[in-house]
Order: sequence, then C-alpha cells, then structure tokens
Amino acid sequence: KDQAQATFDDTKKLFEDELVTENKFNSDKLALQVAEYSLAIAEANLMATEAKALQFKYLVLSEGNPKKDYRKEMAQALKKQYENKTVVLGSIRDTLKSTKDFWAGQVKQAEILFEKQLFTRTGLQARRLQLRTTENQLRTLEFQMAATQEAIKGLDKTLSLL
Repeated sequence: KDQAQATFDDTKKLFEDELVTENKFNSDKLALQVAEYSLAIAEANLMATEAKALQFKYLVLSEGNPKKDYRKEMAQALKKQYENKTVVLGSIRDTLKSTKDFWAGQVKQAEILFEKQLFTRTGLQARRLQLRTTENQLRTLEFQMAATQEAIKGLDKTLSLL
C-alpha cells in the first residue's frame, strides 16, 4: 500500500503540472484503492483468526477451571472483534464506493467515445463489466456489514443476560 501511495502522490503532482495524462492519474488512483482494499481484507482476515484463537483460549481455560464462567469475557472479546471488523469493512466500503465512481466515469467516457466511433465495443463492455463487478462487491460488503451489526446486537443481548 505504501508503494502504491507513493506512486499515486508522484503521479498526482505530475498530473497537476499537466505532465501525465488523466488516464495515468486514474490508473494510479485505482491501483492505490486496490492496495487499500487488499490491506483491509488482510486486516479483516487477521481479526477473524484472532477471534477464533480467542474462542479456543477461553475453551481451554474453561476446561482447566470448570468453576469459572468465561462466557462473559468471551462475548466481550467477540464483540470487540466484530466492532473492529465494522471499522475495517467501513474502510473497504469507502474504497469500493470510490472505485465504483471511477468505473462509472470510465463507462460514461467510453459510451461517448463509442458513439463517436472512437472506442471499441469490447472496451466499452469491459468497462461495464468492471463497473458491475464493483457494484456486486459493494452489495456483498453491505450484507457483511449488516450481518456484523446483527452479531454485535446479539452479543449485546447475550452480555446483558450474563
């Protein structure tokens, strides 16, 4: 991500000085967004692994000390993991929204050029496909965010009963 950020920062300066094309600027901007998306996915996967490790930790502790009830600590830890996941998913959502806007602009530009016979049908279809893919990723992510929020609500209810 750091490399993509540095490349984008350099390209942005060059674009502002009109030394590189808008396509180069948009390409490097998209590369940065993809790097941010990949980083957020890796962070989410790490959090999921940490949550599983925590579950096993409390399972082992409860086996070793059956008199102590670890359910509350486990629920609190899981809730914290889900809250962290919400933050990461929000970051991914923001990146996907920017990516969606980028591809919507690319489709619009390609449609105009296609009507003037300056752009190929295949190129236009490729951009439309990229836009639809990004829209589908965004919808999937929004479902994940809703499910995570429901899990947090469930854990809140569980914690109020423990």
